Amino acid sequence: MLGFLQRYYREVRRYREIGQVLLRHGLGYLGDYLPFWPRRSHQPPPSPSSSARRLRLALTELGPTFVKLGQFLSTRADLLPEEYIKELSLLQDTVPPLPAKEIVRVIEQEFGCHLDSLFSYFEPEPLGSASIAQVHRARLLSGEEVVVKVRRPGVLEVIETDLAILKRVARWAEKHTPWGKIYPFAEMVEEFGRALREECDFTVEALHAETFRRNLSRYEHTVIPRVFPEYTRPAVLTVEEVKGIKLSNLEALERAGLDREELARRFAEVFLHQVLIDGFFHGDPHPGNLFALPGNRIAWIDFGIVGRLSSSLREQIGNLVLGLSRRSSQAIVRTVLQMGILSGEVNLTALRHDVEQLEQKYYEVPLSQVPLSEALADMLRVAYRHRVRVPAELALLARALGNADGLVRQLAPDVSIANLASLVAKELAKERLSTRRLKRFLSSELPALLEAWIKLPEQLSLVLNQLSRGEIKVRQENPDLRRFVNSLDRLLTRIFFLFLGFACLGFYFWLWGKEARLWDLLPVQPLLFAVSLLSFLLFFILRL
Repeated sequence: MLGFLQRYYREVRRYREIGQVLLRHGLGYLGDYLPFWPRRSHQPPPSPSSSARRLRLALTELGPTFVKLGQFLSTRADLLPEEYIKELSLLQDTVPPLPAKEIVRVIEQEFGCHLDSLFSYFEPEPLGSASIAQVHRARLLSGEEVVVKVRRPGVLEVIETDLAILKRVARWAEKHTPWGKIYPFAEMVEEFGRALREECDFTVEALHAETFRRNLSRYEHTVIPRVFPEYTRPAVLTVEEVKGIKLSNLEALERAGLDREELARRFAEVFLHQVLIDGFFHGDPHPGNLFALPGNRIAWIDFGIVGRLSSSLREQIGNLVLGLSRRSSQAIVRTVLQMGILSGEVNLTALRHDVEQLEQKYYEVPLSQVPLSEALADMLRVAYRHRVRVPAELALLARALGNADGLVRQLAPDVSIANLASLVAKELAKERLSTRRLKRFLSSELPALLEAWIKLPEQLSLVLNQLSRGEIKVRQENPDLRRFVNSLDRLLTRIFFLFLGFACLGFYFWLWGKEARLWDLLPVQPLLFAVSLLSFLLFFILRL
């Protein structure tokens, strides 16, 4: 009971703080969405550009949760107008540093021992200070130079209170606003909360680093700093110190004799591998998280924000890249629709028209000069205009791709991340059509398809018996039921020939892959192949 009252008191107090900040920045009309705050809906909202700037300032003042929320929203061009996206993208997660003694107190509480038993040296001046954590140099007792990331005290309590408030506001918006009929705001807050909690738990970041190390082990020119798990806790992360040159420091790269074009190519190659191959990518690849090392190697740091892409979404992104490279609005529209969730208000004709306009925008531009991040952002803006919901992972990818695209062009304008992406997408498309992929698909899916085919007559007979006994009511505007039955019969016949064709083709490839003598297979393989082709031919000849 006491815990509930404490949480309730914290929430009420926080509501008032939020309302006061909104009033101070001329956003009092937003207080209508807050409980425990007098309604001020009679106040007219400011102009969009002014409102966007005021919102950015208010979020900065409200602290870590709202700064992260603003950065999260800055990736959602499918949710907000362009002026808000531009303004929120300016949010900087920098705050004045805490005194070193407060940071040391957190470390000692996490490990249950004195600082001297962990480090031979701990630099009191931080390397950087953000709303969630600050970073210090240190030296282990064994002599390794390390960087220690320490979570600010009390930040978790503030975040949990803010997330509870955001959930209430999201549920209110779903019930009382037109946008709530289209977008699952409560679900988005849950997703944002999961990502924020992950970012606050440094043991999760340590696991992310190890995953990147494993996924990118084939690239000798890529360095992932070593994590020291025995010196890592939920509020403390200890990693190997990287002593390199920021990729954005072009003069220093020249002085060190490093090849900027090679660095750009290697960075783009690794990032595209993360996105299109692994489906696990660095969510914040800005120059501060990338360092050039001797030998044109690149070190990646800070794995608190990562993106995860399902295999189907990776395939759709590849299709989108191919659609752009081939200037195919049909392919682009099809991919956008596959990626998103349509509301009942989507006008497909208008959507196709907008995509064709984008096609014209990039038609005369060589693919090497197409900013892939801008093209993806354009897609998200079209999605916003037509109320198409896109996965949050795609929005995070748009921001990460924007950082990557800008960095590559800064390092070497002649290197095109769009060209490289197109090459990778083409290889993936060939892989999807390869016999090895087909054999793997048939071996995993064919048993289920055959089982469904075996059960189909029994299930169809059951349905027809129930229909004849009047147990199933069918509302048919056309009284001529015979036409329906004939169409159903032709449909089932086509399905039969389709299954037969796949079955024979799968068996053919299975035999082809067996290590058997050629003359043992000759009588069987041509027959299987012929039956397969004939089945597919009959499937396409029959019409409904």
